[in-house]
Amino acid sequence: MPEFAKKSFKVSAVKNRGMFPSHKSTHGMAYVDSILEVKYCHLLERDDCIVDFIAQPFKFRWEDQGVKFIYTPDFYVLYENGSSEYVEVKLNKSKVSQDLNTKLKSFSEVYLPENEGAVGFTIVYENEIKKGNLIKNISFLFRFIRAPVLSVVEINKIVNVYGNRFTVTNAVRVIGDEYLDSIYSSVYFNVLCFDMINDLFTSSSVVEVAHEQA
Repeated sequence: MPEFAKKSFKVSAVKNRGMFPSHKSTHGMAYVDSILEVKYCHLLERDDCIVDFIAQPFKFRWEDQGVKFIYTPDFYVLYENGSSEYVEVKLNKSKVSQDLNTKLKSFSEVYLPENEGAVGFTIVYENEIKKGNLIKNISFLFRFIRAPVLSVVEINKIVNVYGNRFTVTNAVRVIGDEYLDSIYSSVYFNVLCFDMINDLFTSSSVVEVAHEQA
């Protein structure tokens, strides 16, 4: 049976440990072992299909063909449809050692069949996390998610002047700079749409009102 992994943050000379202040996770602060895992937290946080996630969730101990294993997955992710999975985050396939491959294969064979397919397992690599400007954009906008998104009334004020497409600067000209945080929050939550992958978000970026808001 798995045991809860200890949640602590200790400085390491080997690992680039970090913390992620999740608003989605029921466990609050996520303690992770790499900067890449922090970036992955940003993807989990913004994915509407994910309702909860835990970093370093459980520690598994087992024996397989006389070999003793200890393994703590990087994440446990719970999806809106009720399914869930353990996730291992790695730079690339070449960084996955033979020993780790053996451990992960044994882990899948020993633990996952017990769950009758309800819990899956996957390895996520850096190229799947760092897509264009996505991480840069959402990590910047994440700082403003506590601000309320723009109301329909506020959006309509902007639309009446500039139409459905406008820059952040133009929006501020209409409703005032006291709404700047709410504009950023609205972009984060897709109330205002922006190409997060291909473009780098700035105050001169053009955003578009989501169809359901129009």
